Amino acid sequence: MIIDKNLSNQLKVLNLISIMLVVCIHYGDNFDYKSFDTLNFVIQSSIKDGIARAAVPVFAMLSGFFLCLTWRSYIVTLKKRLHSLVIPYLICGCLFAILMCLYRMFIKHNMTWDDLRLPFFLYNALVYPPSQQFWFLRDLIITISISPLLLFILDRLILRILMLAILFLLWLFEIQPFPIYGWYLINIEFLFFYFIGLSLAKKPYLFTLIQNCRGRFLFFLIVILIFLILVRVRLYPTFDLWYIHNYNMFSLLLQKVIIFVGVIVLISLSRYMNNAHLLNFSQYSFFIYLFHHYPLIAVLQLVGEKIFGDFSFYINVPFSIILCVMFACLLRKILPNIYFFVNGGR
Repeated sequence: MIIDKNLSNQLKVLNLISIMLVVCIHYGDNFDYKSFDTLNFVIQSSIKDGIARAAVPVFAMLSGFFLCLTWRSYIVTLKKRLHSLVIPYLICGCLFAILMCLYRMFIKHNMTWDDLRLPFFLYNALVYPPSQQFWFLRDLIITISISPLLLFILDRLILRILMLAILFLLWLFEIQPFPIYGWYLINIEFLFFYFIGLSLAKKPYLFTLIQNCRGRFLFFLIVILIFLILVRVRLYPTFDLWYIHNYNMFSLLLQKVIIFVGVIVLISLSRYMNNAHLLNFSQYSFFIYLFHHYPLIAVLQLVGEKIFGDFSFYINVPFSIILCVMFACLLRKILPNIYFFVNGGR
């Protein structure tokens, strides 16, 4: 399948929208709700725990999809990803680890000599960076390193079907088979949707079929999605499965349906996203992803909650995105080479 310019532009904007949804997740997760009965809670939770939860699966799916379409050889792929993923991960990981040390030393005053040891620093820089979103980049780097194995499975129909079935069941029932090194070595949700993306690249008409959902059917999916999100938020306001078990079987399956339908809706809506302004803005997508969280989130949440209280979410999310874009523009103008390396050559 050859990706034409129109489709490529649509997917770039879809990537931008998905990153904005990830920002919504992070700037809502640390909020201490005083009441689950307010309209404010319903709106915030519906965004960050509803449609936004489809963003990471969309990332994973597109990552697998484009890897398969652009595959030339293992060495070529590793070289490309070294510049686009590994170098930004290492630079930002070290930067955030240094900032965390300075924060603990001069603000929290809880730094110990053990914290300054090289193994501890390397762990925080390379294995478990302070910025939460880096789990996805780490998973992507690990998965790309085992891509020959995944492609071997992909090329054999029986193995591909078996792999999809196993990953689907593991994801559906939130069974994480991989060990934890800060985060799961590979998150099962990432691996499942990544492999779906690989599979769709083998049958590209299926991806086109998803994207071409329109009219009444798309409207029906959106209505169903909104209804399911509101039911989940109302019945299970404290639902959480991120390294904890704050759910029952019904709420878990409900959330999985929301994610799956949300992925279809986001991909379907991407055909309407070929907007020149959004496309121009999308060049900063990866930079926003890298820098929207730590340490910016600590400052914005502290200031935002003091000024705007329960409504700080609506200010912090767009403001963090704007600050990241402003920083990207400034860095690109003053230190273009640094910007190039940090942004993975984008």
